[in-house]
Amino acid sequence: IEIHEDQLPTERAIADWVGRSNVVVRLNVGQTKPGQRARVWMIVRPLPIEQATVRLLVADRRVSRADELAMHKSMNYLGRHLAYEEALVKGYDDAILLSPEGEVLETAHGNLFVNQRGEWITPPAEGGLLAGTLRSALLQDSVLGATEREITIDDLTSAEAVAVTNSVRGVQEVVEIASRHKRSIRSVQDLIDAAVRTWPAP
Repeated sequence: IEIHEDQLPTERAIADWVGRSNVVVRLNVGQTKPGQRARVWMIVRPLPIEQATVRLLVADRRVSRADELAMHKSMNYLGRHLAYEEALVKGYDDAILLSPEGEVLETAHGNLFVNQRGEWITPPAEGGLLAGTLRSALLQDSVLGATEREITIDDLTSAEAVAVTNSVRGVQEVVEIASRHKRSIRSVQDLIDAAVRTWPAP
């Protein structure tokens, strides 16, 4: 989608529009027909309530590795939304999304980090997940030393700690996975510290 610089709002324009409110601003870009100028618009919503821990349901839906849209931030997130709604109805905070082969990808609203024997790992981006901006920042932090590796449900349940990361919600410790309570051996504080080092303050 071709975007012209004069279509994008300046930092000052956004600040004037939002005022002193502590909110989430989302910039959207769309195009109806080839050759036409892109449509650019913004939406604002309140920040979510801070939540240090989350409980995860394993979603019945599967995400195909062949689904190119799954790896991009697009308006086509019906599958993620339905998985999230299922989790809420069943009393959970979010849903774990799996590939058709049963490999762990992400949650409906964030990326997953798993601690195994003191090492933080996250599923590979090319596996059909949306590689979030906070996830990318954490992978670049040399002190944390996180790496990409395929993860299974067994890895999640046997891990020393599991966390969900999201650029708005930050780092959240997973305390339950599909009715199996998760007692972390390790703290997620080093992930939080890495997020502070690498993520710009609001």
